[in-house]
Parts: sequence; C-alpha cells; structure tokens
Amino acid sequence: MRKRNTQYGLNDRWISEGNVGDGKTPSHNSGGVNWLVTDYVVEDASYVALRNVTIGYTLPQKIAKKQRLGGVRVFVMADNLLFLTPDGYRGINSEFRTTSGQYADPLISGYQRGAFPIASTISAGIEIKF
Repeated sequence: MRKRNTQYGLNDRWISEGNVGDGKTPSHNSGGVNWLVTDYVVEDASYVALRNVTIGYTLPQKIAKKQRLGGVRVFVMADNLLFLTPDGYRGINSEFRTTSGQYADPLISGYQRGAFPIASTISAGIEIKF
C-alpha cells in the first residue's frame, strides 16, 4: 500500500547510529547537509486526473407532455473522480507546492510540504420545467 501522508520523512529517517530508520531516509540535519537543496527530494510527480463528469438523461417531450410538464432531465455530476500518481510518490497532492517562507528560495521552488487531499464530490439532480 502506498504511503499517503506527510509522516514518511519522519517515520523512516535516520536519527542516530543506534536508530538508522529505514537506512535510506536521512535526518533533516544529518551530516550538516540541507537535503532540500539536493536531488533527494526530487521525485516523479506526474499525474492523471479526471476532473469533471456529467451524465444526464432528458425524458422525451412526448412523455413529459403527458405528465403536463415542459421537460424533465435527470443528471449525475462528479468532480475529481480520479487522481493517479506514480507508485512510490510520497506526497498527497502533486499539484500543491510551497513557494513562501524558507521555500521561497529558487533552489527549492516547488517543494512539496504537505497539502490537503483532493476532495471528490458526487451530486445528483432532477430538472423539471413547468
């Protein structure tokens, strides 16, 4: 299962000689190296998204008129149904990037520092014309 939280850098990091974490994730200050300005934090953040889908059906006029209606339409709308990132992507939302504060440095522009997950919404409705 893919990790989808911002704890990945904390849970697996190197802490000391006796607690090396996963052996791959360095501490944020290990060796005096600023890991934000190395390629350690660079990863494939490409994605595929399905943003908006609307499916509807309009009742034939013949049937609507029998019910003394000008028209009837039934529909379902969905936003953000699908958001796929490559396996191994450690962030939550690859569209989000931080560019302020300590991340305003051009060397680390676009650094992913947490984000809100993308919310999905499904709505349904009936449109009736009298």
